[in-house]
Amino acid sequence: MTTALPTLIPRPGEQAAERRRLKERMDDIKSEDEDPIGDATPAPPSPPPHTPIPVPNPTQ
Repeated sequence: MTTALPTLIPRPGEQAAERRRLKERMDDIKSEDEDPIGDATPAPPSPPPHTPIPVPNPTQ
């Protein structure tokens, strides 16, 4: 003789928690794909330390 399996009744907050976990997991996956350092524009090369910074001469 087989016994009937109990019916699982979802609790009210369980679905919302599951959706939140899925969303957080998707956010984690997206953030792993992003490379914030690689997306940045590289800075222009800096002048050597002994080179004075050019200043415009107002008399010219």
